[in-house]
Amino acid sequence: PGATTTASLPTPGLQQLLDQAGNDGIGFNPALASVSCPVERGPAKDGSDSTRFKVSTTVTATTIAYLASRPKPTSYPKATRIAPYELKTFQVRAYLTQYKTESDGDIHLVLKDSAGHTMIAELPYGSCVPSASRWKSQIASARAAMTHAYPVSTSWRYLHRLVDVRGIGMFDPLHGQTGASASGLELHPVTAIAFR
Repeated sequence: PGATTTASLPTPGLQQLLDQAGNDGIGFNPALASVSCPVERGPAKDGSDSTRFKVSTTVTATTIAYLASRPKPTSYPKATRIAPYELKTFQVRAYLTQYKTESDGDIHLVLKDSAGHTMIAELPYGSCVPSASRWKSQIASARAAMTHAYPVSTSWRYLHRLVDVRGIGMFDPLHGQTGASASGLELHPVTAIAFR
């Protein structure tokens, strides 16, 4: 009598905490990022997955509306890609409307077309991109182009700049990410960015 019991609650994973929508409380910290590189679909995000050499090198010019309308997958394998959309290199021309450095070090870009469709493109943090990544050098070049053009911080920055963004298709499970497309399809990793 008088004893209290507490129900055990599921402990959120580190990636889930880092990715929570609106979580600006955990700023970017290189030491934290080095141990909290993307976990959920990490190999697909950084290009070190086992199916990376199946990705076509032919660049497919497309639109945000097309990518957003692709069907969501029924499962999200961690170390392999989802055919056919994750086996393609896409390029879109759109407006970069906001961006920030996430707590895991990736630079999160929100792209928007003239009809209001949005999607995410991500520039991975270099220290989280393993040498096995097929696109390690392109990722580094794209990130350098972004940080040379605009200051980057953990706070959202807003603009309206026409850009061409090239990257590998990657479905991210929807969990309230700012700017996510209806399908969760992103350009992740970004392999090139050009400002117009």
